[in-house]
Amino acid sequence: MHANSAVDLWANGGPKPGGGDWYWAPQGTTASGVGVPGGQIQFADINADRREDYLDVDPRTGATRAWTNAG
Repeated sequence: MHANSAVDLWANGGPKPGGGDWYWAPQGTTASGVGVPGGQIQFADINADRREDYLDVDPRTGATRAWTNAG
């Protein structure tokens, strides 16, 4: 999560043979941000499709904007 609410995606390649570390492969930016601090962003499956959706939750009011994950 970036300070501007952009999100980078990393693929988990599993554990390295020696243990204690994992393979991670960058996949690029999956969300470009919505102009709020990154700390306001949450991920949750809000429509029961088993995909995490992107939520902007206002910390003062609880007002929430949602972007569903279309896959």
